[in-house]
Amino acid sequence: MTDYTITDSATLWRTIISFQGSTFTTTGRGSRPGVEFKYTVSAPGGSGGRHYSGESVEGYGNELWISTGGMEKKKSISRSTVELGYKRALELDGLVPGPKALGLPGAGSYVFPILIRLGVIKSVEQ
Repeated sequence: MTDYTITDSATLWRTIISFQGSTFTTTGRGSRPGVEFKYTVSAPGGSGGRHYSGESVEGYGNELWISTGGMEKKKSISRSTVELGYKRALELDGLVPGPKALGLPGAGSYVFPILIRLGVIKSVEQ
C-alpha cells in the first residue's frame, strides 16, 4: 500500500514514478507462472510522439517502459492507459477479478500488478 492519497492524475503519476525499478510479477495464465518485470518512467520530451494533455510531473515523461528478463524497453505503456486502468479499478471498487477486467489489451497484465502494489486493487479473485 502506498503512503500517497491518490486524488488526481498528477498524484497517481508521482506514485507510479516512486515505484519505478521495483520488481512486479504478472498473474500468469493457467499453469504458466507469472513473468517478473520492472519499469522506468520516460524522460520529459521522450514520449515517442505521444502527447499527454494533463498536468506534467517535472523531470519525467508520460510513458512507462517495461522490461522483462533483463531486456530493456521491451514495451511502452502510456500514462493515459495507466489512468484508464486506475479509473476502471475505481469503478469496480478495487475488486478486479484479473487483468482483462481493466480493459487494457496488451497493457493490463502489467498495469494490474502495479495497481495491486499501490493498493488500488484490494482483492484478487482467481
